[in-house]
Amino acid sequence: MKKPLTILAFAFAAVAAIETRPVTFTADEIPATNPRVEKADGMTTHIELFAPFRENGDGSVSTTVAECAITMDAASTAAWLKDARAALGLTVRTFSKRKCVAALKREGVWDQVKAWIVAADLYDEYLAAQDFREDDPDFAAGKAALKAQLGWTDEKVEAILAACILEN
Repeated sequence: MKKPLTILAFAFAAVAAIETRPVTFTADEIPATNPRVEKADGMTTHIELFAPFRENGDGSVSTTVAECAITMDAASTAAWLKDARAALGLTVRTFSKRKCVAALKREGVWDQVKAWIVAADLYDEYLAAQDFREDDPDFAAGKAALKAQLGWTDEKVEAILAACILEN
């Protein structure tokens, strides 16, 4: 009897951990990454996932955020993100690895991106990946790096990604 109760309690705890709240950002506060993840010693310590932003007409944006401030390993972080996406009513896009690499080559930045992957000690994971999911914190960090290091706008990154969506 204890085993089903333990599993039920764990499932309840995972669902109860997803709380959402409205939030407004001024133009200079808009998060650069989604999800926004803080890590320490390889563990996620704080994570926020944002629904699409709505412009308010005064330079600010509003959205809904799901937030978690407990220490989690990579598997728990991925599970939390999946539940948070469902709580926010978001779908997760999956991107073709081949299309992403081809797009980065067309932009002339593939060698630089590959160097970042190696420097971040993610090359083995990159090789093993069949595709890329936007709910992966490493993928989100890569998107943020493209914007920060190359000066790319959200619009440019999204235009490239829209052409890289994996077709079933």
